[in-house]
Amino acid sequence: MNRSIKLFVATLALGLTAVACDKTAQQDQDKVNQAQQTASDKIAQAQAESTTKITSAQVTANQQIASATADFMKMRESYRHDVQTNLIDTDTKIQNLDDKERTLKAQAKIDMDKNLADISAKRSAFVSDIGVIDQSTATSWDAAKAKTDQAYTDLKSAVDKATPTL
Repeated sequence: MNRSIKLFVATLALGLTAVACDKTAQQDQDKVNQAQQTASDKIAQAQAESTTKITSAQVTANQQIASATADFMKMRESYRHDVQTNLIDTDTKIQNLDDKERTLKAQAKIDMDKNLADISAKRSAFVSDIGVIDQSTATSWDAAKAKTDQAYTDLKSAVDKATPTL
């Protein structure tokens, strides 16, 4: 009987130990589950915050792009207007030279005809460059403007050169 009691006590002890181990394992599993849930919550919060920041940055960038585009369009239109005004003024001077050329005689008429041919070619180049200005983008603006400015300088110089021969 003594042996039976010992065996019973040993079995009971093992059973209690198993129950205690199961309880400890369950507690450990609960802690793991809770830690995983906390980590998942933090990940979701971080993703929401990053999405908000990205969206906010994109909205700001879009506003800045729209503002820069509007500023560029205004600047390009103002420049185009100035160039058109220059062309009109220059055309008036060219017309005056053409009118004067009809009254010239001999060598003066020949010289004026050469000047007017040069002026006509330079005017055509200038008008062509004005068309490029209308199509220019922010990236091509500097080159288009420089080319147009140079064409106007060349045309104005040719007109000024022809004017004193009157």
